[in-house]
Amino acid sequence: MPLSKTAITSSMRKATWSLCILTFAFLGGALAQTVGGSIIGRAIGDVMQATQVLTQHGTSQSMFVNYKAQLWELSEGQAKVPVAKAGPLFKISRTESMSSAACGDNSVDNECNAALAVYAVGTAASGMQSNAVYGGAKTQSAHDGVAGVFIGDASGAATGIGTGTYIEGRRDAAGARLVGAEIRANNQSGVAGSYYPGGFSPTGALWLTASGANSGVGASLGSVKGDARAQERLSSLADS
Repeated sequence: MPLSKTAITSSMRKATWSLCILTFAFLGGALAQTVGGSIIGRAIGDVMQATQVLTQHGTSQSMFVNYKAQLWELSEGQAKVPVAKAGPLFKISRTESMSSAACGDNSVDNECNAALAVYAVGTAASGMQSNAVYGGAKTQSAHDGVAGVFIGDASGAATGIGTGTYIEGRRDAAGARLVGAEIRANNQSGVAGSYYPGGFSPTGALWLTASGANSGVGASLGSVKGDARAQERLSSLADS
């Protein structure tokens, strides 16, 4: 059924307001950084808070506690009228051809050429664990709820590595601790989990697979520095 003139006009109005808010946020943020005044920054934040209702066309979601966005929230869909059309709600694309010289001759400095960079810095007086990105996905159907999908693809004439995700825990303070990654399976259903030797177990914390007809290994252990003793220790761990 073709859209009515009223529906088309309403959609165009929403899109125009969203574009105006994005433009205002971009220009206003640049102005606040240039002037360096907190008053301008607060004024921009107040205006964005007052107008963000124009981009909230659905239910504000959360995993546990629904905190109000300080600056801007974008929402689409609700229980009675969920989103049913294809396409992401927000999309960022970057096509590049750069010399490593532009990034200090460091070809793996992805802070230099990221399509999206998000930072959270906790001061010495902060009482919270700092967090740059929080993602949550819930499912109420027979299909999975996946908080993030990351695919690194080496295609065409590529000779590099297609890396799905790089995760690093770093310690620059002697009194701190570090861990490369923390993975947890939290079963709050009240029903005990079970082991399934034929494939994916219903309550596992980690599942490693090597897919494709010609994949080599499911997991490899190694040392960045190539230290012989470290390699020996890792080999012993792998054999145990």
